[in-house]
Amino acid sequence: MRRISITIIIVIVGLTYGGQNKRTTKVEQGFNLANEQIAADLTIPQSINFQGYLYQAGNPVTDTMNMWFGIYDASSGGSLLYQITINNVEVIQGYFNAILTSIPSTVFPTGGPIRYLEIKAPSNQSALTPRTQLVSVGYGYHSLTSDTAEYAKAASISRPITPPIYSTEIRDTTIITAKIKDAMVTNPKLADNSVSTSKIQDGAITTSKIADGNITMPKINQSSATAGQVIKWTGSAWAPRNDSIGGGSGVTSVSQSTGITCSPNPITTTGSVSFDQTWGDGRYVNTTGATMTGNLVMMGSRVDIKKSSGEASGRIYSDNTYDYWILYSSSDDLYFDSNAHTGTDWIMNIDYYSGDVTCNYDFYCNGTKYFVEDHPTDLNKEIIYACLEGSEVGTYYRGSAQLINGEAIVLLPEHFGFVTTENNLTAQVTPRGNCNGLYVEFVSTQKLVVKELQGGKSNVQFDYLIQGIRKGYENHDVIRDKKHRVKKGLVSER
Repeated sequence: MRRISITIIIVIVGLTYGGQNKRTTKVEQGFNLANEQIAADLTIPQSINFQGYLYQAGNPVTDTMNMWFGIYDASSGGSLLYQITINNVEVIQGYFNAILTSIPSTVFPTGGPIRYLEIKAPSNQSALTPRTQLVSVGYGYHSLTSDTAEYAKAASISRPITPPIYSTEIRDTTIITAKIKDAMVTNPKLADNSVSTSKIQDGAITTSKIADGNITMPKINQSSATAGQVIKWTGSAWAPRNDSIGGGSGVTSVSQSTGITCSPNPITTTGSVSFDQTWGDGRYVNTTGATMTGNLVMMGSRVDIKKSSGEASGRIYSDNTYDYWILYSSSDDLYFDSNAHTGTDWIMNIDYYSGDVTCNYDFYCNGTKYFVEDHPTDLNKEIIYACLEGSEVGTYYRGSAQLINGEAIVLLPEHFGFVTTENNLTAQVTPRGNCNGLYVEFVSTQKLVVKELQGGKSNVQFDYLIQGIRKGYENHDVIRDKKHRVKKGLVSER
């Protein structure tokens, strides 16, 4: 829904002076006069030069639209005294200007009764609320407070500034360093790539200003380094040097032995080291019948994998019917996989630190699914909720909203449309107060339109529930040919 912020309203009325009509004009900030000189004894135009600020969902509107303006004798309800539709009104970053012409003199009779302005933007939409009270001022040529900049300099500024000032409205070089308060320019205020090297003063970035880990290898200049060189301290500065320069001790020769092949043998500078696969006497795999030539043959039901300390780090099982294995990764996460899925295409992972379970494929279970929480007051009890189950792979989104003059448009979150198909959507609405009843006029994965029955115009609050089908699972079959084996309450797909 669009909202409007009124910045300028001027009503032109006649003033009686010396038996003839005179005029005086007060200029409000941001208002332009068409007259270039003071003209006395002229009939005052029955018009309103109106400027406003239009925004939607907190953001300024930029559009061209037809607008409807109406003048009433009450802040709500009342009688419509004047109306006009102005076509092709330009709205630029929220600002627009319109002239309401040919206003009958009966709208503003002698005595100055209060009048209220109502706006529809665009003209075929509901009226913006609330109505705005029209305030009369004299019709004249100058306003002292707008003749000189000194008055503008002394004017107080309310905070926050409404409407806001946009970057396109600020003249180049207007905001200088002295006008920026310390610590006011924070990281979120700096656009990416906006601070270039030439904008940083020499010596401005000190060690304390650099967060740990922020200087990565791509940010380090090559500094004439060649392949294989490292950074070393020369005694006076850091500089690229060959890795062998600077002394020290280490391995100078590698020779082959049982089960290890070196090429050349021994290796004194560069070479390659590999396992000698001709050795199959059980030295490296302590299992009967194991061989290091070709694939590893496992004659038992399992193979334990241990660290050098003797601590088990993984285990491989085989039940002679289905091949599967379980192992710990380098990060100590537990992976479940079969010989059909290797590498990163694993079936299931249990995170070592958080305990989170991740599954890359459909999960089948002949039991049900629960979530469990400790009882908040009884340490010997726990709370168990069961998951909702059904004949479809469903999604839902629910919430609460309110009718405005008998109608509500609820914009749904973008993520609901990402995962939900447009077909077979259902919606339920429940009013929270007295009304003629509600009905759903339109529902999609983007929005819900709810109206009151019998043309009602209430502002009742209501709850809604939208249900759909997850994308990719539209053709879920409940009855299928059997392909799962069930053993002791466990289901696994083959």
